[in-house]
Parts: sequence; C-alpha cells; structure tokens
Amino acid sequence: MPKKGTDLTIRVFAAVRKALPTSQLWLVGDGDLRRELESLAAQLRVTDGVTFFGEVPHQEYLELARRAHVGLQPSRTAGDGDTEGGAPTVLLELQGLGVPIVSTQHADIPFVVADPDRLAGENDVAGLAARVVELASMSDDDYAQQAARAREFVEREHDARLVAQQIADVYREAIGR
Repeated sequence: MPKKGTDLTIRVFAAVRKALPTSQLWLVGDGDLRRELESLAAQLRVTDGVTFFGEVPHQEYLELARRAHVGLQPSRTAGDGDTEGGAPTVLLELQGLGVPIVSTQHADIPFVVADPDRLAGENDVAGLAARVVELASMSDDDYAQQAARAREFVEREHDARLVAQQIADVYREAIGR
C-alpha cells in the first residue's frame, strides 16, 4: 500500500547506508508492490542489505521485531488521497517491545509515539534518514533510555486494559450511568 511508504523506507535505507554501511533493512509483510519494491532496492544498489521476509506468522514477526534496533514507518497520504485513518499498530507493537521508532507526522502517528517532536514530515527521506543515523549513533546507555522511554510510553498510554477502561467510561457516560 502506498500509504505505508515502503518505497520511502527503501530510499531512507539507501541514504542511511552511506553513514551506516553495515546496516540491514528487514521488510516484513507482502503485497502487490513487492516486485516494484525489489526493483527499487536494486536500482538504489542496496539489495545486499535488504531482506524481504514476506508474510510471516505472528510469532516470527515478534522474534524479528525484538531483534530490530529501529522501527521505521514513513506513512504518508497516498497519491489517491488514501491515509492511515489512524496510526499503524506496528508503531505501538515495536515500542512495546522497546524498539525506538522513526516515523512521520502523518494522521494519528504523533499520538502513538513516545517522541512526537522527532517525527519527520511526510516524504522527508533526509529527515527520516537523519533520525535513523541519530539513533544508531547513540551510546548504549542513551539508546537503552530511548528504548525504555518508548516501552514506558506504550505501557502508560496504550495498555489494552487502560484503553478498555477508557472506552467503558465513555459508554457509561453516554448512557448516563
């Protein structure tokens, strides 16, 4: 889906490789654009660092996600006007696993990330790449603090029990109880 910005992810990775030549990009999921995305990786000469995992079972996704150092989600409004209509769930999942996020100021994303002031604009490859390099260049202690802040944010603001209670409160108020 163009709104997910996977082509941007590959472009960001190509920009990042200049500063981080041993970095890797793992793409999980599949769809109609895969051949086009594989072609883009080849055109940008980064196929040696890109792995297309395709669709994987949820447990395998979680194992891959736990091994990631950065979660990159450059969502944007697609050419046909299609948007997320919210925020990608993967942003909450990754932060919940302690993976810092690099993303865009798109739709509801600023409300589901620990550091909304660090979001790049839509289609801002240079801004997204700079944030990835910044995270990769942090000391181990600073990175650990960033990861912990992401996890704590999700636990504090997006825990399923908390959200369920908030929804129940809205319904109780609506029916006058």
